[in-house]
Amino acid sequence: MKSEIEIKKIAILALAMGTWRWAEKIGIKGGRQANLLKRLHKQADKELKPYDYLRNTVTWTKAIAMMDQWGRETGWEGKSKKLQTIVSMLADLIDEYFPDSPMRETLEDLFFYTDRKYRVPSACCWGGGLAADKLRECAS
Repeated sequence: MKSEIEIKKIAILALAMGTWRWAEKIGIKGGRQANLLKRLHKQADKELKPYDYLRNTVTWTKAIAMMDQWGRETGWEGKSKKLQTIVSMLADLIDEYFPDSPMRETLEDLFFYTDRKYRVPSACCWGGGLAADKLRECAS
């Protein structure tokens, strides 16, 4: 049971860290949005430190395999998604697995900022929730 939770946490943190890399690829270079994504990346990296001892272990390998399976099952593998959908999914997962993390506040700030600027479609929230549910299923 403990290793299942560790696998989920590692995968979620990897997603949070990867959000900044993804944003760079689509052209988000500066401004408030980029700064919030950088902050999320740093916070996720800090949360991942306690799991460093698991690198190159079966737990780490399972987390990577779970992420690959999740990408295939959601159809997100190798495809670009709206930032708001990814933020919605991460907020759902962070709320469950890292309730006291500062990442929660960063995701809220990011979501509200993008909502004010771009008027986030409700489909982004709905899609993020479905993707979070699929990640939970892949880990089971």
